[in-house]
Amino acid sequence: MTDSRRQQYAARSRSGFTLVELVIGTLVASIVIVVAFQVLVGEQRSAEARRNEMNAQQNLRVAIDRLVDVEVRLLELLAGHAATGRAAGAEVVVEELVEGALLF
Repeated sequence: MTDSRRQQYAARSRSGFTLVELVIGTLVASIVIVVAFQVLVGEQRSAEARRNEMNAQQNLRVAIDRLVDVEVRLLELLAGHAATGRAAGAEVVVEELVEGALLF
């Protein structure tokens, strides 16, 4: 083999990646992508769980506010009946509830 052929062979062997290097690089990149995808999916599930929890808490706050409001209106109604001397029996309160006096 002449010197020029050796130089050509050496230049050709240094000019690119071998098939083994390409396969290993692809494998490593694939593993990194799979791990990143798993982290992303886990974060999405966690965010969805937090969102559901916040919605449940907000619904509970609204329900409690409505119950307190109805209770306050009921107490005002009973106090009004007591001040006027009217009977404030259960049937009167239920009757006014049905008529909408205490409802929204």
